[in-house]
Amino acid sequence: MTSVAALKYFDEKLSNFKQTSQAKSLIRLAKDGQRPEAIVVTCSDSRVAPEILFGADVGQLFVIRVAGNIVGSNELASIEFAALALNVPLCIVLGHSSCGAVSASVDWHLERKSPPTASLQSLVKEIEPSVAEAVASTKDSTSCTVKAATSENVSRVMKSISEKSPALKEKIRNGEFLVKGGVVDMGNVALNWLD
Repeated sequence: MTSVAALKYFDEKLSNFKQTSQAKSLIRLAKDGQRPEAIVVTCSDSRVAPEILFGADVGQLFVIRVAGNIVGSNELASIEFAALALNVPLCIVLGHSSCGAVSASVDWHLERKSPPTASLQSLVKEIEPSVAEAVASTKDSTSCTVKAATSENVSRVMKSISEKSPALKEKIRNGEFLVKGGVVDMGNVALNWLD
């Protein structure tokens, strides 16, 4: 599909969407304000749709998407906004099988190559500690390493949220905020929660 055809396609989808009950919900939320029940930090991968995976209604999830479900300063600020301004009590860090960002990071690590752009280098830098840990612990095939790196990445992101944010750390300590992580197996849509 060409870029112009894609734009036309999605414009038509939006026109059709305006007639649905979900559109009416969006209009109501625009008027009344949002009250999400959970934050979900997940990958940008088009196959990972937390609203669908969790069967959530419009407005139930405050979703933050970034390749490799990493948390840099902008993502952390988004989490803080949801937790502090909207009083959202739960943050789910959601990784997934066959993650392109983690797989590419593993490949670049094993081949001792740098990503081709500065932006990708910045992304991989965030995932690299998880890859190094997975490589050291699995010493197995690349697919096992990617699986281990994906879980390790989710664990590291969970830990970094409280370490990087004193405000969230205090809310966690007071029992007002919970950070939980899991990995979705896209082959069977099973969610494996991590400790």
